[in-house]
Amino acid sequence: MRCNFEITQGVEFTGAFGCLDVHNAYALTAAEAEGQRLVLRFAANQYRISGRPMAFDVVFEGASLFETDLPADLSNLCIEEIGFLAPDDRDYGPILDRGRAGDGDHLAFKWQIEALEGVVRIAAEAAEVRVTIGPPAEDVRPAHRKRWFA
Repeated sequence: MRCNFEITQGVEFTGAFGCLDVHNAYALTAAEAEGQRLVLRFAANQYRISGRPMAFDVVFEGASLFETDLPADLSNLCIEEIGFLAPDDRDYGPILDRGRAGDGDHLAFKWQIEALEGVVRIAAEAAEVRVTIGPPAEDVRPAHRKRWFA
């Protein structure tokens, strides 16, 4: 998988756009699939560091695998870890150690909502973090927030 990012600390997308912490500062708001294109949408929460983006997408092109057990309601979902795995690797324990994509690797997200937990696994030709810069979190009015969560 070609990527414009690395995974750092087991929970951060890091690249030319900076560092985006999906465990603490951003929440998964939507997962959209159409053909071989998949988009995971993230929005900032109250722990976003000032000056960091308000929202970003991870766009997968040429997706050949999208294994998910995500619930319909993502409002309390917490990403516990993200990392790359070989296609035949089903041991989700050590994904912290795989911050760079190798040929044919899959990107895996371990998630949790209270007592429920699961994994999202994606195989694609390419993955790209695309950032949307917005106003500081303190200035966001509810009408604006709807746009990011819809």
